[in-house]
Amino acid sequence: MRRRIRLLAPPLVVLVAAAEMLSLGAQDGLPIPETVVRLPPDPVEQQERTPQQHLPAQLNVSRDSEDAKDALQWKPLPILSSLTTAYTGPSESCSSGVECGETCCHGQTPAACIECPHVTTLSPYFNLRFFGSLNAEMLFAESRPLLPSGVVLISPNFGKDIRSFEAHAKSTNLGIVFQGPKIGQFQSGGTFLSYLYGEQFQADRYGPYIVRAFGQLQSENLSFAAGLQGDLINPRSPTTLNFNAGNLAGNLGFFRSQFRVEHRGQIAEETQLTTQFALSNPTPTSFANFDRPPLMLLEDNGWPNLEARVSLGIGPQQGRPGAQNQPVEFGVSGLVGELRRTDLPTIPNHIIDVWAFGFDGRIAISDTMGVQGEFFTGQAVGNYNAGILQVDNDVFNPVRSTGGWAEFYCHWSPCLHSHVGYCVDDPLDRTVVEGLTAARPIRNQLIFANLIWDVSESLEIGFEVSHWKTDYADITPVDISNDSMVYHTRVRLKF
Repeated sequence: MRRRIRLLAPPLVVLVAAAEMLSLGAQDGLPIPETVVRLPPDPVEQQERTPQQHLPAQLNVSRDSEDAKDALQWKPLPILSSLTTAYTGPSESCSSGVECGETCCHGQTPAACIECPHVTTLSPYFNLRFFGSLNAEMLFAESRPLLPSGVVLISPNFGKDIRSFEAHAKSTNLGIVFQGPKIGQFQSGGTFLSYLYGEQFQADRYGPYIVRAFGQLQSENLSFAAGLQGDLINPRSPTTLNFNAGNLAGNLGFFRSQFRVEHRGQIAEETQLTTQFALSNPTPTSFANFDRPPLMLLEDNGWPNLEARVSLGIGPQQGRPGAQNQPVEFGVSGLVGELRRTDLPTIPNHIIDVWAFGFDGRIAISDTMGVQGEFFTGQAVGNYNAGILQVDNDVFNPVRSTGGWAEFYCHWSPCLHSHVGYCVDDPLDRTVVEGLTAARPIRNQLIFANLIWDVSESLEIGFEVSHWKTDYADITPVDISNDSMVYHTRVRLKF
């Protein structure tokens, strides 16, 4: 007997599913549908585009944006929150016609349904749903940015013309949402998401760049998750076209492997208290390698990092189930941990204490506009993409840093919205220049403004102008600080 599993997939998977369906139909003596076409998209990690529902979350990218979790009523991960726009969904019966319902701007005719869509899996208990986007980006900068495919700072000024142009498709992404069986009172599931930035972002090469790979168990008020996820501390991200969304410029947090538990409870009518706790990997290398070859390696010290966050949401839930926000949300978070920097065999290892405190919030001023932002202070948080990527200085003492970001957003119409913001990461100078042997950044700032147009549910066009300023400390009296205007265009075809 054929298993029925919903499918949201790119054409290759559709062809495989269709071929198998025809084969099984012939073997079982069942009628073969006259038309075999793709099921209309019903993306899970998509952001609602109605004015009240479009309240950006933190994959940070976070991250992350960032930077949704899935259709299992899980709060969306920030790095996924802007992948796709909302779709009103297919009719109850897949074999019947499908109406698109209200569209954002220009109506789209959905594809017809396959009579028995499915993806073959070893387990008969899982549904798979695909989502993602095909992206193309173009960027011009007056001075060379570090990582033009995801700007994080501006290169030092040595008195030369270093204008830069970049065209790429590295933000193209493909994700899979898994929905499994109920285990007791818990619904099982998970999410996988990959971009094309390569194994390590700083290498700036095409290749798989996995940012989400986790499984979860969730009940009405309690959730357990394990795998690669966004950081708990300061989970929001400014809404920029730039993939790194203010990382190294005040947006603390990225992603790492972790074990997480979350509890959600109502403390009053329309008031929700959420507590989260995680044991996380102290030394992720997805963004950069913090080793100093050949001997001075950065390692964990035998303990996980401990991350925790408490958030309060006030007001009626807005948005579809699984991607809901409240008009007013505030959170406080923190982390503690240890790192070990190895040295010459005759010199003891250097133990670095890691800690940070963060505050994040969002307020919907009206149905069409609002503000959000974050603040942090801490030390040795370079691998959280803070401290301008500095964990320790040249004599192995931790770098202290304070920063944050703020954003104002406005929805001019259901399919046209703008975001304006400021970000800053400001390490404590004396913790950076101690024992200085080469130039190091001591302050990084970003001002951005963009306009994003949802031409339809599947096509998005965005334009952004930003100004970056990076200050450096150097061993010479020459000022090598630099700034640059950056002009960014992005086109996305979402599914």
